[in-house]
Amino acid sequence: MKKIKWTLVIAVILAAAVIYLYYTNSKSTINKELRDFAIDDTASITKIFLVDKNNHSITLEKKENYWTVNKDFTARNDLVNILLKTICRLNVKAPVPKSSHNTIVKSLAANSTKVEIYQNDRLVKTYYVGGSTPDNMGTYMLLEGSSVPFIMDIPGFTGYLSTRYTTDMVEWRERNVFRYKFSDIASVTAETPGAPSQSFKAISYGNNKFGIYSVAEKKDVPVFDTLALKKYIAYFKNLNFESYITDISAERKDSVLKSLPITIITVEDRAGNKKTIKMFYRPNYKKLVDGRGNLYQYDPDRMFSFINSDKDMILIQYFVFDPVIKELNYFTTKRNLH
Repeated sequence: MKKIKWTLVIAVILAAAVIYLYYTNSKSTINKELRDFAIDDTASITKIFLVDKNNHSITLEKKENYWTVNKDFTARNDLVNILLKTICRLNVKAPVPKSSHNTIVKSLAANSTKVEIYQNDRLVKTYYVGGSTPDNMGTYMLLEGSSVPFIMDIPGFTGYLSTRYTTDMVEWRERNVFRYKFSDIASVTAETPGAPSQSFKAISYGNNKFGIYSVAEKKDVPVFDTLALKKYIAYFKNLNFESYITDISAERKDSVLKSLPITIITVEDRAGNKKTIKMFYRPNYKKLVDGRGNLYQYDPDRMFSFINSDKDMILIQYFVFDPVIKELNYFTTKRNLH
């Protein structure tokens, strides 16, 4: 009887030892793969190339103080930073179970995003980013040249990572309309087509000297609120829009452009460069009502707008742009004069 008991004890000990060695070896292998996925020194990353199976591609390139996307546009700084943090903190959560290994490999081959990472313009890492795990708590990834896919995550983050490697050009482009240092602005012209007499040009001459020009009367305004004008110019430090509008027909877009703008604002810097935004009323799609239950004629929260020589149609918020939607009398009425 004792012999049987000792045999069971030894068997249990041996089984425990085998399990321990298995997981220890597996952990060692996983840690090695982890080092192959993550890149600690993201400061030296100069280019990131993303391409999906539909041949949609994104090339992010680092410049002196910003990143570009596909060479022609400035990339969203927040999205680039999220991607860099992801590249740095990638963690192997677990190897893909043997039972689903072949399925996941086939899935990655058919539907994944290839990621190429360059440091000082030298390719240092290539891997494939697939979909999420069934519980949405991990992301399938595979290093190029490897046949061993892993479930990846970021410690402390709940969710999957594939959306961070998006190849959607619209998502990567920055959502900034105006970003100027106060001292770099030479003038701001605000046209009000519905009230031409209220169109004006705010001028910064430098050395703390300012002026206002009446567009309708074609002459300088002799008396105006200098403080209000300075605050107005300062608002162009950072004005962003909500989103690009891409799900609209060419006919509808053209119809909006042909309607009467709320205002047209053009900022000119001291080098002579100009940026213009045209703002238009947006239909009250949600049938919003005021405090008395009356239906608003237009959307009270958002406007249609056009930037980049009318090439891009965007959605902006009154909350953000109200401070720069002004008319001439705002600066000349008695309540603003000192």
